[in-house]
Amino acid sequence: MLYHGVCDAGERNAHTCRRFIPAPLFEQHVKLYQQYGTITSPAEAFGLPRSARNPVVITFDDGYANNYSLAFPILQRYRAKATVFLTTGFVDRRIHLGTDRLDYLVHNAPGDIHEFVWRGQRIRLRENADGPGEEAPGAREFLKRLPFEETHAFLQGLQERIGIHYDWDAVPPALLPLHWHEIRKMHESGLVVFGAHTFSHPILSHCPVDVQEFEIGESKRRVEGELGVECTLFAYPNGMREDYTQETKTLLTAAGFTYAFTAEGGHNAAEPQDPYELKRWGTEMNQADLIYLLAGGASAMAQLTRLTSSAPPAQ
Repeated sequence: MLYHGVCDAGERNAHTCRRFIPAPLFEQHVKLYQQYGTITSPAEAFGLPRSARNPVVITFDDGYANNYSLAFPILQRYRAKATVFLTTGFVDRRIHLGTDRLDYLVHNAPGDIHEFVWRGQRIRLRENADGPGEEAPGAREFLKRLPFEETHAFLQGLQERIGIHYDWDAVPPALLPLHWHEIRKMHESGLVVFGAHTFSHPILSHCPVDVQEFEIGESKRRVEGELGVECTLFAYPNGMREDYTQETKTLLTAAGFTYAFTAEGGHNAAEPQDPYELKRWGTEMNQADLIYLLAGGASAMAQLTRLTSSAPPAQ
């Protein structure tokens, strides 16, 4: 299961918390995982006996401070395990996450600025001319499609166009990163395992090989240096199939990673065909859908679809 962060119940509709799950709902999810499955870590999940009921791996990407302040107390309450993938440059406060920076700039842009022209291309920043300061569809995706070396220049140009400076003092509290002392406390609890999520969160398929190698190796080095244990788990930034390459997986193997996680939805087999393309379900679903998922409904339906599609036509 793929999460990014947890927010207070009253902040669910706040601009900064759109990707986060309210704490009471996350607690409900944990209860359902325990009721219908076995909450475990990635390494343990593939080593469980086949009789184990529905192994569930809870994961968080990026390394937001709310993983400690809001999610961790819930994990402790239920003795539930989780895995957090750290963008180490973000945790070290050396880089800002690009999408968070974009959201902040667009949300706080003067009301009369609706578009941004970048190298001859118009990018719409508002849904409509009269609407509130919301990010228009396409702005985030435009950022994600940019070549690695152009993303900072694009954000810097937007920042200068709207006259807003984004630094650590401007980061909303809900979007601040974890501190290493919080990470160590979670690690020492035995409930939370930490993996790597690159140094600066680029889309790796947009990066040259040497940049990919640095992003992968540097994040692994920082996690291992701070926690004193081997880091063998990785999650791809953005995580869709087009966001990494076979070369990326080769670099992960060479760096000593055992498993790599995507953001593609789906179950994983007890013996995964490709340990560098593990799937994760998103968590924007209601209780009935989550129970259906945990009970194996989606997996059974997929298997039925495969069987029926391969069956010979009726005579």
